[in-house]
Amino acid sequence: MCLLPPSGPNPALYVRTTTIPHEAAHILDSSTRLYKYSSSTEYINAVKADNSLNGEQWPSNYARNSFYDRVTERSEAAFSEDFAESARLYLNPDSPDGVRFRRLFPNRLRFIENLLGSI
Repeated sequence: MCLLPPSGPNPALYVRTTTIPHEAAHILDSSTRLYKYSSSTEYINAVKADNSLNGEQWPSNYARNSFYDRVTERSEAAFSEDFAESARLYLNPDSPDGVRFRRLFPNRLRFIENLLGSI
């Protein structure tokens, strides 16, 4: 994930709504053990349940691409970007992508909500 978008009128808004929530999720995910939440059975089951509901859509292209880059390595990090993107979208519920997240990914939503609390 790049710190700033390739172009855009308001880099500060991008950092506040995209970069900081995404990177904070990585910090949370590795606060006591590397990939503590993103590699948990509960999170992986939430991803699988959402994929069966929505035809294997992903919270973002970045989450999808990162998963496919890492899954062939059987890496514990396979779901880390999915988790970070899910947390980012959860923390921006009124954005178009946040609304889409809440509609298409109820199991990830429930996992993140149980972890962070309701907003």
